[in-house]
Amino acid sequence: MSSKIVKTFSGTGQVSDAGSSVGIAAYDLAVYQRFEEGATLDGGAYNVEGTKKIEGTVRGNQIPIGQLLQLTTQEGYLLNFFLRDSSGSVVVTGTITDSSGKSVA
Repeated sequence: MSSKIVKTFSGTGQVSDAGSSVGIAAYDLAVYQRFEEGATLDGGAYNVEGTKKIEGTVRGNQIPIGQLLQLTTQEGYLLNFFLRDSSGSVVVTGTITDSSGKSVA
C-alpha cells in the first residue's frame, strides 16, 4: 500500500463555531490518497484507489483546541475540524465539501 498527495489547499479562511465567527485563520491542508498495488495471477499489475486522509494546519488567534469548528476556505469550500494542539495541527471530521455538501476532496 502506498499513498500520495492528490490535492492541496492553502490560504486564508473564516473559522466558525455553530455559525458564530471565531476569526480568520491561515490554513495549509493536504489530501492523501491511499493505493493498493499488486500483481495479478496472469502477471499483470493492479492499482486500486483506497481511502483519503486530510492532514495539515489551521492557524489563527483565539482558535480553541479540541472544539468542533468549521473552516470556510478562500474558494468557499467547507471543512469540519478541531485543533489537535497549539501548533494548529487539525483532526478532520469529514471531507472538504462545496456549499451544496458535495465532496471536493
